[in-house]
Order: sequence, then structure tokens, then C-alpha cells
Amino acid sequence: MRKIFTCVAIIFLAVMVVYGIFFSFNKKEQKTLIAPQTSLIKMKAFDHLRNFPNVHLTDWNLQLVNSDNAVSEQEIDLEIIQGNLQLDARIIDATQKLLEAAKKTNIPLQIISAYRTISYQEQLVQKEIYQNIAKGMTKAEAEQQTYRLLSKPGHSEHNLGLAIDVVDQAYYRQYGGQLLPEAVSTSKGAIWLKENAANFGFILRYPQGKEEITKIEYEAWHYRYVGEEVAKYLVQNELTLEEFHEKLKQLKM
Repeated sequence: MRKIFTCVAIIFLAVMVVYGIFFSFNKKEQKTLIAPQTSLIKMKAFDHLRNFPNVHLTDWNLQLVNSDNAVSEQEIDLEIIQGNLQLDARIIDATQKLLEAAKKTNIPLQIISAYRTISYQEQLVQKEIYQNIAKGMTKAEAEQQTYRLLSKPGHSEHNLGLAIDVVDQAYYRQYGGQLLPEAVSTSKGAIWLKENAANFGFILRYPQGKEEITKIEYEAWHYRYVGEEVAKYLVQNELTLEEFHEKLKQLKM
């Protein structure tokens, strides 16, 4: 009887050892299968922080101006650029370097619009509304159409002094100050700017496909200064300034 009991005990122990080895191996295999997937998820979550600029929401060059955010009351130190146009003095050097770099590639640029007073923005808006009414639109329709192309007074980046409407001089000679979306977007100047503006701290502020976010139609000519580090990050990650601000808020920076 004792021998039978001993045999049973030995068999039981052997089964437990084999089961333990199998379970341990299976668990390792599961870990091997799961680990890469988990790592991938962690990597994707980390992607948006890779090379994230060391900046803050309150930085002067990151002020968000759009339909929901008005220009904050401040005294802007303006300097002249290209004729009698004016910009915030802090971006004059970067703008000059941008113009010089384009000229060296035989694509000289022409700034059409820079800093605007709020009262001048009001004049532009009212003129556009009247023209739309003259085309047969109701006042409500005219205003709605106008604000898809022009920002309300006090809500334009041009009131901030950090934005330029810019085209190449070949385009300017042909069309003057008319900003025709298709003609501008296919011009040499627009192509060059899209590829190089970030190197000087500028971003294409209202890119194609982001209209729902910016609330402004695609403008191949409108560039905004945000600083070189931020500009490169936004271009690499295909982000608008609105989306970047949301990330800053999430990170509480």
C-alpha cells in the first residue's frame, strides 16, 4: 500500500513539474507576443512629445488670434519692412532673412500686407460685405462669406504685427495685390515658402484641409511668425497653431 502511495506521489509531482515548466514557457511566450505591442503603444503615445519645443502659452510669439481669441491690448513696437509696410520689430530680422534667402534662389518675394490697424481691418471687412451684397447676397450671407476670408477686426493676425501676406514678384507683376487661391498656391513663391519658411520661424497659418480648425479658408500666402523651433515642430507634425495650443494646455506649459 505504501509503495502504491509513493508511486502516486511521484507521478503527481512529475505532472506538477511538467505543468509548471509548460505554464512558465507559455507565459514567457505570451509576454514575448504582448511586449512589442505594448511598446508600440507607448512609443505612439510618446511621439507627440518627441522634440517638443520648450515654450509656454504666454510667449509673445505664440499668441493665438482667431475668431475666438482677440488681439490682447498691447503697445506694439513697429518697424518698416519692404517699402512702407510695418511689422512687430521683434520679427524684422527673421523676415529680412526670409526675403534674402528667397532672392538668392531667384524667387524674390513681395509682401502684400503686414501689420494692420483694427480700424483698417474694419474697412476691409465692410468693403467685402458690401461687395457680396452687390452680388445678390443677403446681409447675413454676405457677412458669413466675408468672415470665411477675412477675420473680424481685432481678431486678425495682421492686427498683431506677426503675420505677412506674401507672394513671389512674378505673381505680383501679373496679378498685383489680388490674392487668387489657385494662382498663388501653384506659384514658385508659394512652393518655396511652404518648403523653407519654417527655417526662418514662419508657418503657413491656414493650411489646406485644416479649415474646420482654423475657421479660415486655405490661404497659400498667409504666413505667421512663431519662432524657428515651434515652426519646424508644427511643419513636421502637420499641426496648426490651434492644435499646438491644445497640446500646450494638456501639458500645462
